[in-house]
Amino acid sequence: MSSTFFGLEIALRGITAQQTAESVTSNNIVNANTTGYTKQTASLVTTTPFPYPSANAQTITGQLGTGVVANQIDSARDNMLNTRITKNNSQLSSSSTISDGLSQIETLFNEPSTPSIGDALNNFYSGLSDLANNPDNTGVRDNVVNLADTLSGTFKTMNDNLDSMNTDLNNRIKTDVTSINNLASEINDVNNEIFKAQTMGYTTNDLEDTRQNLMNSLSKITDFQATDMGNGYTKIEINGHTLVGVNYTVKVAAVADTSNSDNMKVVFSDDGSDAVITGGEINGITTLRDTYIPEYRNSLDSMAQSLMTSMNSLQSSGYALNGTSATGINFFNGTDSADITINPNIASDPTLIAAAATASSTGDGTNALAMADLQNSLLMDSGTMTIGEHYSSLVSKVGSDSRYASNDSEIYTDIGTNLSTQWQSESGVSLDEEMTNLVKYQHAFEASSKVMVVQDQLLQTIIDMITN
Repeated sequence: MSSTFFGLEIALRGITAQQTAESVTSNNIVNANTTGYTKQTASLVTTTPFPYPSANAQTITGQLGTGVVANQIDSARDNMLNTRITKNNSQLSSSSTISDGLSQIETLFNEPSTPSIGDALNNFYSGLSDLANNPDNTGVRDNVVNLADTLSGTFKTMNDNLDSMNTDLNNRIKTDVTSINNLASEINDVNNEIFKAQTMGYTTNDLEDTRQNLMNSLSKITDFQATDMGNGYTKIEINGHTLVGVNYTVKVAAVADTSNSDNMKVVFSDDGSDAVITGGEINGITTLRDTYIPEYRNSLDSMAQSLMTSMNSLQSSGYALNGTSATGINFFNGTDSADITINPNIASDPTLIAAAATASSTGDGTNALAMADLQNSLLMDSGTMTIGEHYSSLVSKVGSDSRYASNDSEIYTDIGTNLSTQWQSESGVSLDEEMTNLVKYQHAFEASSKVMVVQDQLLQTIIDMITN
């Protein structure tokens, strides 16, 4: 026979279970706008019926239900979807970093606005053409010096801007390395908390949300592989090298790479091996720094070198104003776009510009005309382009690279939006659904309370019968 208080126990279990479910629903509601919070659900199951089948069990018409309990709190977590999100985060962060950087470089070239290398180059050749027509005019000669100085200065400014960007990118790697180490330490701490809680039999939904948020942040800096170790720990590896293990982390460091112009590279502190990073902001930074910037700088250097070589050849073999012998001096000094400059002797004495092709010919502008005609000489790309055409091609390539990177970034942005929508549908909190659940659990709680009141009245009747 069941206990006299059998009905009361059922009612109490009902009240407790509905109260737990209501608490879970309330927690969902207040966290509806919490980033990374995964919807939770109280799992309500019936308790063991009475009597339990055994050799000496009471013989009754059938088993009686004994109530309900909330046996666990489930989380609507989709680990495969989370993995897809972190992977897309890495790809998006990398492509966005490249796109933003190329957009800045595109602005640096400043075409077709002025001042720009293209504009300065055209003005310089135009000044040489004026000199060919007025070789004995000192004002025209002064103008050529100024235009040459502007052109060389524009080359150097562009080179300095690329250098400055290179320095900024290296500094960002240092900052990212610090962030990686901090996030790895935090993930390890959460791993330990999850292990302790699960060892004591607790569900760890909120802690797992915290860990996933940390992993999402890490994925924006670097790609990684996450492995569930089955004991509450998640192992984090970068290209097979452990970053976060079971209750330990391996720090990374930013060090100068002597094989790459002392640019920063990321290494593991335990064995000094390179961290092979193929995603995230760091990958975008290294792609910009080691691929695009050197390519553009090499083009600028080739232009500057071709300009110097061609101009210096004509200058050294030509004749200055009232000159009796070839000048034998260069028009430009330097080795590339970083240090190109007009010969200081010519800068201080413009009469040294070799406008003439013969000695003592003050009205001879033949050599200056040859200098001006360099504008149309195929000096670049194995004799297929002029310097100006090469520069136009470079500007077009920068624009094309920038547009391609922007499109790439937009693709991953769209994928991220779709993944976020899918995550919200599967794991996010729907306030409409939760309000419905809240009413449902409220009514069940009230009904269980009513059952308890009825049971109390029944017991009171029995007690009155016995005592009277």
